[in-house]
Amino acid sequence: MKRRIEELMNGIYEYKTPDLLFSCDEIRAVVKPGEKFFGSFTIKNKEQKRIRGFLYSSDARVACEPREFSGIEPKLSFDVDFTGMKAGDVLEGSLTVCTNMGEKALPFSFAIMQKKVQLPAGEAFTLDSFAQLAKEHYEKAYAMFCSRSFTRTIEKQYPQFEALNRGLRSKTMSMELMEEFLISTGKKSAIKYELKKERQEFSKIASVIQEQIEIVKNGWGYSQIEVFSDAAFLQPEQSLIRPDDFLGSSFTLDYLIDPVRMHAGYNFGRIILKSGNWKKTFEVTARKFTAKEIDHRAHIQKKEIARLYRDYLDFRLKKISLNTWITRAEDSFACYEQAGGEDIMVKLYQVQIYFAADQPEIACTLLEKLEQKRRISDRPAVQGYYQYLTTLYDKDEKYIDYIESKIQDLYLKNQEEWLLQWVLLYLKENLLQHPSQKLEAIRRQYKMGCRSRLMYLEAFTLFRKSPLLLKKLDDFEIQVLRFICRNDLLDKELVMQVADIAGRQRRYDATMYQILCQCYTKYPSKSVVSAICSLLIKGHKVGAAYFNWYEKGVAEGLRLTGLYEYYVESMGKERTGLLPQMVRMYFSYENSSLDYVKKAVLYKNIIDNKGQDPKTYDSYRAAIEKYMVDQLMAGRMNRELACIYQEFLTKSMLNTRMTENLSHALFTCEICCKDPNASAVAVVHRQLEEIQTVIFSKHTANVQIYTEDACIFIIDREGKWHTKGFDYTITRLLKGSDMFSMCRRIAPDSPGFLLYSCTEAQRSRDITQEKIRDFFGMLEFVDVKEDYKQQLRKEILEYYYDNLQDDTLYEHLHDMDLEVFAAVDKAKTVELLVREGMCKEAFLLVSRFGPEEIPLGVLVRLCSRRILEQGPEEDEMLLYLCHYCFCHGKYDEAILSYLLSGYDGPMETMKTLWKAGKNFDLDTMALEEKILIMLAFERTDMEETEPIFESYRRKYGKKMLLAAYLNLMSYQYFVKEMDVQKPVFDEIERRMNASESVDPACRLAYLRYRTECGEASEKQLILMSQILQECGDKHMCFGFFEKLPVSLMRTLQLMDRSIIEYRTDPKAIVMLTYTLENQEEGTSVEHTEMLHNVYEGIFEKDFTLFYGEKMVCMIHEEKDGKKTQSGPFTLLPRTEMPEDNDMQSRYGMLNEMCRAFVQKKETEFKAQAEEYLKKESLAEHFLPVR
Repeated sequence: MKRRIEELMNGIYEYKTPDLLFSCDEIRAVVKPGEKFFGSFTIKNKEQKRIRGFLYSSDARVACEPREFSGIEPKLSFDVDFTGMKAGDVLEGSLTVCTNMGEKALPFSFAIMQKKVQLPAGEAFTLDSFAQLAKEHYEKAYAMFCSRSFTRTIEKQYPQFEALNRGLRSKTMSMELMEEFLISTGKKSAIKYELKKERQEFSKIASVIQEQIEIVKNGWGYSQIEVFSDAAFLQPEQSLIRPDDFLGSSFTLDYLIDPVRMHAGYNFGRIILKSGNWKKTFEVTARKFTAKEIDHRAHIQKKEIARLYRDYLDFRLKKISLNTWITRAEDSFACYEQAGGEDIMVKLYQVQIYFAADQPEIACTLLEKLEQKRRISDRPAVQGYYQYLTTLYDKDEKYIDYIESKIQDLYLKNQEEWLLQWVLLYLKENLLQHPSQKLEAIRRQYKMGCRSRLMYLEAFTLFRKSPLLLKKLDDFEIQVLRFICRNDLLDKELVMQVADIAGRQRRYDATMYQILCQCYTKYPSKSVVSAICSLLIKGHKVGAAYFNWYEKGVAEGLRLTGLYEYYVESMGKERTGLLPQMVRMYFSYENSSLDYVKKAVLYKNIIDNKGQDPKTYDSYRAAIEKYMVDQLMAGRMNRELACIYQEFLTKSMLNTRMTENLSHALFTCEICCKDPNASAVAVVHRQLEEIQTVIFSKHTANVQIYTEDACIFIIDREGKWHTKGFDYTITRLLKGSDMFSMCRRIAPDSPGFLLYSCTEAQRSRDITQEKIRDFFGMLEFVDVKEDYKQQLRKEILEYYYDNLQDDTLYEHLHDMDLEVFAAVDKAKTVELLVREGMCKEAFLLVSRFGPEEIPLGVLVRLCSRRILEQGPEEDEMLLYLCHYCFCHGKYDEAILSYLLSGYDGPMETMKTLWKAGKNFDLDTMALEEKILIMLAFERTDMEETEPIFESYRRKYGKKMLLAAYLNLMSYQYFVKEMDVQKPVFDEIERRMNASESVDPACRLAYLRYRTECGEASEKQLILMSQILQECGDKHMCFGFFEKLPVSLMRTLQLMDRSIIEYRTDPKAIVMLTYTLENQEEGTSVEHTEMLHNVYEGIFEKDFTLFYGEKMVCMIHEEKDGKKTQSGPFTLLPRTEMPEDNDMQSRYGMLNEMCRAFVQKKETEFKAQAEEYLKKESLAEHFLPVR
C-alpha cells in the first residue's frame, strides 16, 4: 500500500487497470439446517498482473480466509456458519475484494432448506388433502407418509396427533400403519368386508373341483386379507388378498376341494379370512363319491362286539337282569353272524351265554362242533378261554384243577394275555379265597399294559366288598377309580376310603382331583372337602376354579396349613362380601405368606366391609398401614392398593421417596380390554421419549397417563398397533384433589406432577410464576423429548417478556442454559438479558447466533454498553454488530465513534460512515485517513471524496497522503476528465503560491480548471502563465488552450492554431489521416501523420488553416495488435478574432484579408492590407531579425 502511494508521489499513473474477473458470477447454495458451508473462488485479470488486496464480507457469518491476499490468480476461501438460523431463512450479502485493480463485489445467497410436505399439485399440506391424495394415489401418499418431513409437519401443524404418529412409527414402516393413521385421525373409516355366502355343501366329490367365495369390500384404503384353511382337502388358491386384487369393490377367491385328501363320509372344513381385527370363516361340508357301495359288514361286526362287551358290564354291574343280558346277547350274536362274523372268541362267548342261560346241552353241543371243526386256534387266549368253558359242564374238582394248571402254564408263557389272567381269577383257589391276592394279580396285569374294563370291573368288585383293600393311590388305583366314577359306581364307604387316602397323598394329581370332585358330588362330606383342599394345596393350585373348594374348607373349619392363604389367593378381586370370621382372625396376626397382590385384595375387602365389621377393621389398621408404607416405598400400584392408599394415607406418613412413588401412582390408570385378540397396551406421550408397553393380564393392564393428549394403542397378538377397532375402558385408580395437592407440596419436582402441571398450564394458558418453576423443573429430565423442551423454553421466554416485573427473571437468567434458549427465540433471550444488564452474556449469544430478528433498539443498547465496558480495545464481532446497526439506520454516538475508529471495509460504506460521523460532529480523522489510503491503493470510487480530503487536510493530515491524493485526483481530472470539486484546486493553488513542489498533473489540472472557470485573479493568471510557459517549453498543446484568455494565448502564439486532441491509452499508436480541401481552388490533398503523446495518453496535433480551407480527418488507433478508427470529423479555421485589432496576430490579419477578398469587399480588403503592411514595417524597424 505504501508503494502505491509512492507511485502517485512520483507521478506514476495507470491509465486503466485490468478488469477483475471472478470464477463465478454469484455464490448461491441451499443447505440443511445446522450444517456449515465451505466454498472458494478465484480472482484473475486478463493481463495476468499480480493482484494484491483485501477481502471483506458483508456478514460476519461468512468468514473469509485469507483476509489479505496476493497473487496472479489467488484462491479465496470462506465458510458460512448458519448457527441460529432456521429452516426457510435466507442469508444474503456480498464478498467485496478491495485490490490494486479496484473494488468488486461478489453477491452471495444461502438458503436454509425447508422441507415442507407438499402435495403433487403444489398445494399446502393438510390432513384432508393428504387423505384425498391417499384415496386417489395411495402409493404417493405412502411415500410422503414415510418421509421425515411428514413427521415434522405433523408436529407443527397437528400436535394433537404427534403421539399417534410417533407410536405408529416405532414399528417397521408399512402401508398398514398409514391406514391406521388415517383411521385414527378420523380422515377415513376402516375397511369392512362381507362374504356373500358363509357356508357351502357339496356331495359326491369324485375329482378335484374349483369353487369360489365372493368378498365385498366397503370403503377405500389399504388392507390385506390373510387366507388359510383348517382342512387338508380345502386349498385356497391365494394365501394373501391385496387391495389391488379387488375389481372395484369385489373379489372372487378361488379354492379347490381335493377328494384324495378326504375320508369316507362327510368332511368338514373352514376357510378362514382375517384382516386386522376382522375375521370371518367360510364353512365347507363335502362328501366323497365312491363308485362301489361301501361294505358295512365289518362295521356291524365291530359294533355288535362292542355291544356284547357293554351288555356284559351292565349285567355284572347289575344295571340289567340276567334275562335281559341273555336276550340282548342273542340279538347281538344274530346280527354278528348275519354280517358274516366268524371270530372264534365270539363263538366261545356265545357258549358262555348258553351256560349262563342254563342251557348246558346247547352249550356243550356248540363246544363239540367247534372242536370237531378244529376252530380252536393256537392262540393262547382262545385256548385258555375254551378250556375254562369246559369246566362249566364238567365240574369235577380234579378236572377243574387240571384245567387250572393248563391255563396257568399258558399264562406263565403268555403273561401279556390278560384274558388268561381273568380266567384264572375264577379258577385259582387262592385268588378266590384271598381278595388281596386277587387285587394284586389285577394290578400286576395293569402294569403289564392291560387296560381292559373287565379287569377294572374285577377290581371294583373287590373294593366294593372291602373298601379297605384300597390302601394307596397309584396309577392302577386311580384308573380303577376313574372307571368307577365313569360308571357311577361310587358308594359311601369307598368314598370315605378314597378321601382318607387322598388326604395323605404327597403330590398333586389332576385325575385324582377330578375323582374327588365326583366323590363330593355323590357323597358330600367334610373328609372329601379336606382331601380336595389338601390335594390342591400340595399342587399349589390357586384361582377362581378352585376357590369354591377352599371356601368349603374354611366353612367346614378345616385345619389345613396354608388353607387360608390359598383361600385368599384364589378369591376373585370382585368379591365384596364379608370374609369368614376365621379368615379375618387368621390374617390379623400378619403371619401369612400372601404376596402383596393378594394381601391388597384381602385388605380392600376389610376396608369395603368396615361398616359391617368395624372391629376387624380396627384390628387390621396397623397392619394395613405398615403394608401400605411398604408398598408405597416399593412403588407398587393396582386397583386394590389404590383403595388402601385412599383410605389410610396421610401427609404425616409421607417422605420424599414415598411421595415420588405416590405421584407416579396418582397417574396410574387401569385399561381393561376383553377382546381375546388384544395382547398388550402401549401409551405414547408426545412430551416423553419412552413409550410404555404393558402386557394384558386377565384383560387388564396398569399404565401411567399424565396428559389428556396421550395416545393409547392396543397391540394385537400379531404385534400390530391399533387405536381403533378395540373396545376398552380406562379407569383412573386414585382420585381426589387432596392427595394431589398433598404430594405437590412434599415432592413438587416429581416428573409426573411436573408434566401434568406443564401441559395443563399450556392448555389453559394460565401460566404463572409457579408454573414457570415447573417448566424449569421439567427441563431437567432426560426422558423429556427435546421438541417439548423447546416448547417449554418458548413459554418461559414469552412469560418473562410479558412480565418484566417478575423478580425471578434475573435468578433464572443466571442459571439457565442461555444457548438452548437462544436457539428457541434468540430475540427475546437477548432482549431479556440486555434489560437485566447482562450484556456480556447477550453479546456472546449474538456472536454465536447472529443479530437477525433482534430488535435494532436492543442491539444498539447492547453495542453501546459493550463499548463502554470494553473501552477502546477493538473487537471484530463488536465492530460487525455496530456496522449491522449502522447499515439498518439505527445507531448512536458511541456506535458511530467506535466504527469511525475501527471500521475497515468497502469504499462506499466508509464514505457513508464518514458522512454520518460528520453529521454527529465526531472525530473522523482515522476514517478519513483509511479512505484516502484505500483511494491511493485502489484508485477507484473517487467520486465525492473531496470533502473527505478537505476535512483531513484541515486536521493537518499526513502530507505525503495529501500529495498522493492531489496527484491522483488531478490525473483523473486532467486525463480521465472526471469531475473534481474545488477543494482540490484550492489546495494546488495554495501549494504553488507557497512555492511547494507540485506534480505536473496537478499543474495541468489547475490550468484546465481555471480555464474552464473563465475568471481568474491576477495571481491566478500569473500561475496560469507560468504553467503555459512550461507547456510551451515542453511543446505541449491541449484542446482546452483554445478557451484560454487572449492574453495568455498570445504568449504561446495560439491564436492561429486549430488543435486536434485524442485521448487513449498511452501505449497505443495513434495515426491521423486527413484531407485538406480548398473551396476556392477546388483542390484536396490526403495526408497521414502520427499523433504525438503529449501527456499520459493525450495525443495532439495543431494546424493553421485559412479562410476557405477545411480538413476532413479520421483517427486510427492500434494497441496490442487491435486496430480501431474513429468516424470522420471536420476541422475548420478559427473564426474567433479579438475585437481589439491591436491584439490580432499576423495569422488573424491574413485570414481577415482572405475573407474580405473572397466576399469581394474591396474597401475592407484594402484597409486590412494597409494595416498589415504598416504593422509588418514597424515590426521590421523595431524588431529587426538578425
